[in-house]
Amino acid sequence: MPTVDLRRRLVELDAQILEQKRALLDLQRTRVAVERELHKTATYPIITLPVEVTIEIFHRLPLEVGEKMGIRRNTAPISLTAVCRSWRGIAISTPTLWSTLKISYNDIPSTVIAKPGIVELFINKWLGRSGECPLSLDLYLSRQTGDGFSISRIRAIRVVHQYAHRIQHLALDLGDYNAAEPLELHSLSFPLLQVAKVQRCDFGFETRVFSDAPLLHSLDTGHPRVVATRFHLPWERLTRFEGCIEDLELFVIAPNLLDVKCYWTGGWPREHFRSDHPFPHNIAHDNLL
Repeated sequence: MPTVDLRRRLVELDAQILEQKRALLDLQRTRVAVERELHKTATYPIITLPVEVTIEIFHRLPLEVGEKMGIRRNTAPISLTAVCRSWRGIAISTPTLWSTLKISYNDIPSTVIAKPGIVELFINKWLGRSGECPLSLDLYLSRQTGDGFSISRIRAIRVVHQYAHRIQHLALDLGDYNAAEPLELHSLSFPLLQVAKVQRCDFGFETRVFSDAPLLHSLDTGHPRVVATRFHLPWERLTRFEGCIEDLELFVIAPNLLDVKCYWTGGWPREHFRSDHPFPHNIAHDNLL
């Protein structure tokens, strides 16, 4: 075949290739449009469930906020808001999902702690979505050195003060008995508080801690350095107690206890036990045997 004809043939082939590329590009664009339309009209079983069922599923998810801290975004309920628009709407509009908050101040970077208002902004935004639901707060802070510990402790105390009127379950582990900042809980009213767990907390002379908590029925004072019977509490309402005692006064001032676990501080002889005392139904003593 002459050279002229070969060149002409190449031009024709190039034109056909270009035409096919254009056709392929048009097909690809059409496919994307059809796929987009399909996603708009597709029905996924999980998002067709009644809202009430979806909310119940959400409630059964573990609501840990990261490792007790809310900076991570891969845990419920934060992760639920990132799945789809429908789930985001359901999660944000379900106050009970946001009524539980567990924070470890140790997990908050020091650069964040050092910025005034950052932690409080997060907490207020989280609990702001809980509406008027009773709250469950778990605030943890292990022993640290330097200003970081002091600043974190002050902020944790402020959270309790701010939301005391709505707290139903409270767990405090603030890392040091001898910290300079007292908890100052004696002046607070806890009208909804039912369950309290306080560990490594320096109450100082605040013997009226939880004295204004008419619904409190479960108390855990944790470490033996906190002798609970020294405090003014609604003892007659308690049905569960775990903590340190110096004598058997607990069973006199709290006659309605059903579940008890005690630790003995020592300092008084074993013959002081009253064998005729009506002990609760379920009692476990590590040292009172």
